[in-house]
Amino acid sequence: MTDLRGEESGGERLVEPNAEFMPEAEVTLRLAFWLLDQADAVDAAIAIDGPHVYIKAHEQSGRRVQEQVVFDIKPFLAAADCEPVSLTDAWRGTYRRRGKMLTIRSVLGSMSR
Repeated sequence: MTDLRGEESGGERLVEPNAEFMPEAEVTLRLAFWLLDQADAVDAAIAIDGPHVYIKAHEQSGRRVQEQVVFDIKPFLAAADCEPVSLTDAWRGTYRRRGKMLTIRSVLGSMSR
Protein backbone atom coordinates (compact mmCIF):
# COMPACT_ATOMS: atom_id res chain seq x y z
CA MET A 1 0.00 0.00 0.00
CA THR A 2 1.36 3.46 -0.81
CA ASP A 3 0.77 6.81 0.83
CA LEU A 4 -0.05 10.07 -0.95
CA ARG A 5 3.65 10.80 -1.43
CA GLY A 6 3.94 7.56 -3.41
CA GLU A 7 5.99 5.89 -0.68
CA GLU A 8 5.42 2.51 0.88
CA SER A 9 3.77 2.79 4.28
CA GLY A 10 4.19 0.32 7.05
CA GLY A 11 5.52 1.70 10.24
CA GLU A 12 8.64 3.53 9.15
CA ARG A 13 9.19 6.98 10.64
CA LEU A 14 7.31 9.69 8.81
CA VAL A 15 9.09 12.43 6.93
CA GLU A 16 9.55 15.68 8.78
CA PRO A 17 6.98 18.40 8.08
CA ASN A 18 7.75 20.54 5.07
CA ALA A 19 6.22 23.41 3.11
CA GLU A 20 5.04 21.10 0.35
CA PHE A 21 2.94 18.58 2.25
CA MET A 22 1.68 18.03 5.77
CA PRO A 23 -1.49 15.97 6.21
CA GLU A 24 -4.30 17.66 8.12
CA ALA A 25 -4.24 14.89 10.75
CA GLU A 26 -0.56 15.62 11.43
CA VAL A 27 -1.25 19.34 11.81
CA THR A 28 -4.04 18.56 14.28
CA LEU A 29 -1.83 16.22 16.31
CA ARG A 30 1.14 18.61 16.37
CA LEU A 31 -1.13 21.38 17.68
CA ALA A 32 -2.54 19.03 20.34
CA PHE A 33 1.01 18.06 21.40
CA TRP A 34 1.99 21.72 21.67
CA LEU A 35 -1.09 22.41 23.81
CA LEU A 36 -0.34 19.43 26.05
CA ASP A 37 3.25 20.60 26.47
CA GLN A 38 2.10 23.89 28.02
CA ALA A 39 2.58 23.99 31.78
CA ASP A 40 -1.08 24.58 32.62
CA ALA A 41 -2.50 22.01 30.17
CA VAL A 42 -4.29 18.99 31.61
CA ASP A 43 -5.92 17.09 28.73
CA ALA A 44 -6.70 17.59 25.05
CA ALA A 45 -9.49 16.22 22.87
CA ILE A 46 -9.32 16.41 19.08
CA ALA A 47 -11.30 15.18 16.08
CA ILE A 48 -9.62 13.58 13.07
CA ASP A 49 -11.82 12.35 10.23
CA GLY A 50 -11.10 8.84 9.02
CA PRO A 51 -10.34 9.96 5.42
CA HIS A 52 -7.56 12.21 6.74
CA VAL A 53 -5.82 8.99 7.80
CA TYR A 54 -6.96 6.39 5.29
CA ILE A 55 -9.11 6.31 2.15
CA LYS A 56 -10.85 3.05 1.29
CA ALA A 57 -10.94 1.97 -2.34
CA HIS A 58 -14.20 3.16 -3.91
CA GLU A 59 -15.93 4.44 -7.04
CA GLN A 60 -16.29 8.19 -7.47
CA SER A 61 -17.66 9.98 -10.54
CA GLY A 62 -17.29 6.80 -12.58
CA ARG A 63 -13.63 6.37 -11.61
CA ARG A 64 -12.03 3.84 -9.30
CA VAL A 65 -10.19 5.47 -6.39
CA GLN A 66 -7.44 3.23 -5.01
CA GLU A 67 -6.91 2.53 -1.32
CA GLN A 68 -4.57 5.19 0.11
CA VAL A 69 -2.81 5.82 3.39
CA VAL A 70 -3.01 9.58 3.80
CA PHE A 71 -1.22 9.67 7.16
CA ASP A 72 0.33 6.68 8.95
CA ILE A 73 -1.01 7.74 12.36
CA LYS A 74 -0.06 4.79 14.58
CA PRO A 75 3.73 5.04 14.22
CA PHE A 76 3.48 8.85 14.43
CA LEU A 77 1.65 8.58 17.77
CA ALA A 78 4.15 6.02 19.06
CA ALA A 79 7.12 8.21 18.07
CA ALA A 80 5.47 11.11 19.94
CA ASP A 81 5.35 9.14 23.22
CA CYS A 82 1.60 8.47 23.02
CA GLU A 83 0.68 5.30 24.88
CA PRO A 84 -2.77 3.82 24.16
CA VAL A 85 -5.01 3.77 27.23
CA SER A 86 -8.44 2.97 25.79
CA LEU A 87 -8.90 2.58 22.03
CA THR A 88 -12.21 2.20 20.21
CA ASP A 89 -10.52 0.91 17.02
CA ALA A 90 -7.04 0.86 15.45
CA TRP A 91 -6.19 4.47 16.42
CA ARG A 92 -9.21 6.32 17.84
CA GLY A 93 -9.49 6.63 21.59
CA THR A 94 -7.51 7.87 24.58
CA TYR A 95 -3.73 8.05 24.88
CA ARG A 96 -1.38 9.08 27.67
CA ARG A 97 1.44 11.41 26.64
CA ARG A 98 3.95 12.52 29.25
CA GLY A 99 1.39 12.22 32.04
CA LYS A 100 -1.43 14.01 30.20
CA MET A 101 -4.38 12.56 28.32
CA LEU A 102 -5.13 12.95 24.60
CA THR A 103 -8.46 11.80 23.19
CA ILE A 104 -8.87 11.32 19.42
CA ARG A 105 -12.38 11.08 18.00
CA SER A 106 -13.85 11.09 14.49
CA VAL A 107 -16.82 12.89 13.05
CA LEU A 108 -19.77 10.59 12.29
CA GLY A 109 -20.10 9.67 8.64
CA SER A 110 -16.38 9.68 7.94
CA MET A 111 -14.88 6.68 6.17
CA SER A 112 -12.72 4.78 8.59
CA ARG A 113 -10.21 2.01 8.69
